[in-house]
Amino acid sequence: VHVLPHLPRLDDAATTPVSRKTFYTPPTAKLIFTAMRLVNNCGLETLLDAVARLSGYYLWIAGDGAGREALEHHAHERGVKPRVRFLGWHDELAPFIKAADVFVYPARQEDVGDAILEAWEQGAAVIAADSLGPGLLIKHQENGVLVPVGDVVSMAEAIKWVCQDSSLAHKLGEAGRAIFAQSYSADKVAPQYIDLLTRLTTAPATS
Repeated sequence: VHVLPHLPRLDDAATTPVSRKTFYTPPTAKLIFTAMRLVNNCGLETLLDAVARLSGYYLWIAGDGAGREALEHHAHERGVKPRVRFLGWHDELAPFIKAADVFVYPARQEDVGDAILEAWEQGAAVIAADSLGPGLLIKHQENGVLVPVGDVVSMAEAIKWVCQDSSLAHKLGEAGRAIFAQSYSADKVAPQYIDLLTRLTTAPATS
């Protein structure tokens, strides 16, 4: 068994943030962004409930799946639907990450955390539920903020804290960017793939 990090995109072009006007979001509002498959255990109910506790905050959700209709209904029931944008599936997340004030990943079950790595690549401040993957990646209050899984109050407080403290958000984002550059960037990961494939293709055949 060989375990390698996720191979990131090899596009080094500068990322231009998506215009908030595109999704009818005030330029001065605090903007939360998340990206995931909209399925059971995605944890978005927790994030929607947290947004309901934060006056004036907007939420963009990139992703799709069988649970989308139920999540839209949940947003309506909590009274936050006017401040939530369901963006559908997007392969390129960087322009949305750049447009937001914070990246939040509320998944109840997550083994990897690729979306967190994408957020780190863009220097975003990250808040995540303390599930397996995010819990292994994030050092609490050093390169991100961890909150208990399913804890609405803690998530709302964490979002408010990071969004209102620009120096903290910058510190978390730069720490995440440094970890990405050190261990997960294309120039670090691609050689590992090349080395593995070379060893596998040159290994002597076994009977």
